[in-house]
Parts: sequence; structure tokens; C-alpha cells
Amino acid sequence: MKGEFTVLIYFSVICPDEQDGKPPSGIQYYELRMKQKDEERCEDDDEDRCKIIEVQGLCAKEQDASHCRRTCGLCQHTTSTRQRCYFDPKLHGKWVLYDIDRIEDVTIERKRAVFSAFGQYYCRETGTNENQYKAVSIFTNGCAPRYTCFEFSRTNNNLLQYRASRSLRHDKEMEEICTFHEDPYPLLDTYRSSYFKNLILSGIKFLWPSYCGIDSTIPFNGTYYGEMCDGTISDWDEDTCTTKGTLTLQSRTCSPLTAPLELQCLAYIMHDTEELQQILITRSMDGKNEFNCWIIKSYIDGGKWPWRVMFKMPTTQCTPIPDTHMDVHRQPRAEFYLGDKDKSKLCKPAQNPDSVIPGVKVTIKPYVGEKEVSTFTKEDQDLELTNTDDFKHEPRSSKNGCHTSVDRSYQLLGIISLCWMGL
Repeated sequence: MKGEFTVLIYFSVICPDEQDGKPPSGIQYYELRMKQKDEERCEDDDEDRCKIIEVQGLCAKEQDASHCRRTCGLCQHTTSTRQRCYFDPKLHGKWVLYDIDRIEDVTIERKRAVFSAFGQYYCRETGTNENQYKAVSIFTNGCAPRYTCFEFSRTNNNLLQYRASRSLRHDKEMEEICTFHEDPYPLLDTYRSSYFKNLILSGIKFLWPSYCGIDSTIPFNGTYYGEMCDGTISDWDEDTCTTKGTLTLQSRTCSPLTAPLELQCLAYIMHDTEELQQILITRSMDGKNEFNCWIIKSYIDGGKWPWRVMFKMPTTQCTPIPDTHMDVHRQPRAEFYLGDKDKSKLCKPAQNPDSVIPGVKVTIKPYVGEKEVSTFTKEDQDLELTNTDDFKHEPRSSKNGCHTSVDRSYQLLGIISLCWMGL
């Protein structure tokens, strides 16, 4: 009959290689007569057996009712689960999951989400939470469908976050399916987790520079791949006097950072559930294209001003720091203690309007010839100084009676000559 086949299960690890598939004498085996199931049809697996189950009142048990859907009156319910839903267009695209044990391609289309290792999931239902979807995996090998809840969060152009629930054999309400936690050991958070996993948009040319969240140049000390390091981390551009979409790490005390390491910032996220914590997703620009998550965690000691630590995770997956102690492969590769009190924002004078006094033309040296810089009103000034001791001015007399002010923070860049005309 169409859809029927036979499976031989052997008690030995030695399988026969005869053409008819039959084992030689002396090898024990089970012979199972199987029938392929059509999930689009509501029918009983064994009509005679299902009649007995109905008489005995066993339809109330899920393990029996799932094999007797017609007899146990589940056909109408099954039809409702086949009602189509569609994944939000903002989720559509090709993505990449970077994790410890694999790099997995993910494609999300209108009707389905396809994970190259995790499987295919067809959208079946949406709930009150617009970011959650009940999806079903349908198999052609005789296995029953599995129902899984996915929750997505599209952070920006570069990043899509998701988490997956346990896959259940029996259909449940979304409130029951959509609970998120790790699998038992040894899988743990390989496929499912309580926290969101990060998917990176496929194709480097499609990635946009994003806010890094450092807003300055900050000294740090700590470890980088086991080496003790003192250095700086910066997303500050002295030429434009603004932040940029790349992060620069450099140090004179540890070999991996002797040459500055440039990182493209892909996403900066304020953590919703963890107070005083942010995450930063980066891509290395050294040709290796290494993708990582950085966890920026703040600590308050004795009610004092919080101090921050940056942890570089092995991949883009931001495993909670307490959980990394359970898996040596997920422990941070770097740990930087940030010296926020000594952070700085230096700007080149030609691009720094805050060094200009209203109504006064400024001549900046050294230049070939003289260069006039446009004046700004007081309202235009918005300079954030982190150490006012570095910005003291000492007036000196000049031959023409004007005053020359030396800005110590710009001694290497030139001397600013200010002349009040008519005084």
C-alpha cells in the first residue's frame, strides 16, 4: 500500500550487507511495518485500536489521542493550527549565527524560517505579543510534527535577535509553549536559551556602521587572551570632534594590541532585564572578520560611583557572565576595567568650535599661511570637559598690546592668538 514500508532494527552493531537486507542466521532483529503519515489529513494511525481507546475513555490522554485524531475528535483543532500566519517583513532576509560549535545560515521568509542546522519552521500562529510566533516543523520520515515558539527582536539593520522554546510534540496554547530556557546538559544553550541569540545580516557589504556607546577615549587595564594589558579603547574622532562607528583598541604592554585593532560597531543595546548592563556587537576590520559580543557591565561598590568592566565574548552570543563559569568554551576572552574618570575627548582646533571666543577671529598655527575659522555664538558651544585642570589659560603680553592665550590641551597642535581689537 502506498506510504507503507518496513524497518529492521538489529540487536547488534553489525548490520548485514545482503542485497535483500535480511540478516544472516543468528542475528536478532525487530521487523517493524511502518506507514508514512500525511500531516495534511486528519486520520487515525490504527482504526481498530483507536475504537478500543475511545471505549476505554483514553482519549483524554495526549499520548493516545495523538494517534487517534479522528476518533478522539481532534480534527477540528488540527485544522485551526494549519491557519497560516506570516513572519513580519522586518525579519525577512539572510542571516548568520556565529556560535562556539558552528556557523549557521538562517533564512527567514514570509511563511517559514530555515536554520541550516536547527531545521525548518513554518509559521502557524501569532499571539498577543507581536514578536512571538508559534511555528511547526513537519517531517516526511514518519515523525510527528513539533511545535516551537520563536521570539524575535529586530534591533537595527545589522542585527536580529531571537530565542526558541522547547519543541513539543503536542500543540499547546502560545502562553504555554512560549517559555524560554536552556536544554539539559550537554546541549545547554546550544540551540535554546533564556537569553536572546544574535543573528548578523549576511554579507559584509550590507553591514552599516553603528553607534559604539563609548563616546570618548577611555584608558583600561585588564587581560586580553590571557595577557596583562594597559591601553585605551576609543570611538572618538579627533578630526570631526564626534563619535564614529568604529572602535579602536591599542596597548603598549600586550602584543596582540601593539598595532591598533579596529572594530566595526554593528549594534549597541541597552539591556532590558539586566540593570547597569549593555551589549556591543562588533566585527574586526583586520581581514579576519571576527564577530564578537562585548558585555559592558557596571558595578556599584559601597554606594560609590559605578565602575565598568568590558567582557569580550568568544562569539556574537552574549552568554550571561554568571553562566560562563559552567562552560570553559564560553568564558570571556578579554576583561577590561575602564578608567572612566580619566576618559577624554580631544579635538583638533580647526574642527573645534568651542575654542573660539564669540566675535573674535582666530589664527591657528602651524599652517602654511593663515587660516580663518568661522566664529560661533555662545549658544553654539557645547564642550564637555572631563578634566578642567587640563584646560587652564595663562595670559601673556605681546608687543602689540594684545594677549596671547596658550591652551595647554593644544600645545602640540599650535598656539592660538587672540586679539581684542579696539581695547
